[in-house]
Amino acid sequence: IPDGYTAPGWYNQQVVKVLDGIAIMNRDITVAKLATKQIEEAQQRQKLINRTAQLGVWYFDMAENKLYWDDVMLKLYGIERKDFKYQVEDWSSRVHPEDREYANSSMQEAIAKDEDHNIEFRINLPDGAIRYMRGTAVAKKDQAGNTVQVIGINWDVTSEREAERIRLETLQLQQKNKELEQFAYVASHDLQEPLQTIRSFIKLLDKDLGRDKMDLVPVYMDYIEQVSQRMSDLVKDLLDYSRIGRSEVLESVDTQQLIQEVVTDFQVAKEHAKATIEVGDLPTIETFRMELRILFQNLISNALKFRRPDQEPYISIKASQNSGEWLFSVADNGIGVPSAQFEEIFVLFKRLHPRRQYEGTGIGLAHCQKIVDMLGGRLWLESELQVGSTFYFTIPVHTNEA
Repeated sequence: IPDGYTAPGWYNQQVVKVLDGIAIMNRDITVAKLATKQIEEAQQRQKLINRTAQLGVWYFDMAENKLYWDDVMLKLYGIERKDFKYQVEDWSSRVHPEDREYANSSMQEAIAKDEDHNIEFRINLPDGAIRYMRGTAVAKKDQAGNTVQVIGINWDVTSEREAERIRLETLQLQQKNKELEQFAYVASHDLQEPLQTIRSFIKLLDKDLGRDKMDLVPVYMDYIEQVSQRMSDLVKDLLDYSRIGRSEVLESVDTQQLIQEVVTDFQVAKEHAKATIEVGDLPTIETFRMELRILFQNLISNALKFRRPDQEPYISIKASQNSGEWLFSVADNGIGVPSAQFEEIFVLFKRLHPRRQYEGTGIGLAHCQKIVDMLGGRLWLESELQVGSTFYFTIPVHTNEA
């Protein structure tokens, strides 16, 4: 660097109190920074080399009807060179039985359609261990367009799958802990409150009996009955909440038909409110029928309940597919929700309005949130006070959906 110029680089600055003033010390750490950067780049290169070294290469010669593997492929599958017969069966016989048909058909489809072949499958090692493999391949054509060779690579992704499993289990555990916290709150507050009310009226009964106040007994008993019923509703809703997610088998569900069944269930409430429910074209999807039904029931019930007194309810239900998921919406022209409470309303037993104004336990949207979480989707809303609300939720698309 010529004299009079400042060298570009990194500096460490320290401010030190000296007597009645301060001293600023700059230390050039450019060399150390460059060295660190070079070390990091070298580590990245080494990771790439290590990853490349773990890629098993294979190719299949159509004319010879032979499959060739390099040493890394043999190592990945736990096979000795002397035991390799150069046949497709050397590979397919080691694919997990549940994945074998899919893996073979996927390869044949890739060859027939002249497309790159990408697949993930399980294999059985000779020692009985199961490993997850990921592979990609491409077909090589001759001038006549016939496939003459297929070349591909395999690599072990077991550690990635295990990390993903742990991540999902951690998320589920966090969700369970959140639910436990909500249950603890319910046990200490929501269930205690009606119990305390019952105790209070029992004390009043005990105090007033025999004091010429028998005319108050029916009043007290009526209050006790109302509070007991409310507590019974709370317990029932808690039990329903705990049962969500017990379904284990996905099934094909015609959501158009499902919505019609739900709307029929609400026929009396719909006629009483003079409501209009418009249903768009809905898909047939792979999901859990009972949970999806509960989800729609709660959203439609809320739309009928939280209506404006001067407005006949209008509810619109729609669905569309994009980016590997179904997007459903349930829109209404009701009282709306303040934006500050968009997240709060999904909390267990959270009520935004007094019980005397709108009936219910405040668990419906908590049900919805738990169901959508279980389905692997997202739930949110857009709303404007005295205009209406739209609840959106997504459900991932499965490969065998109609």
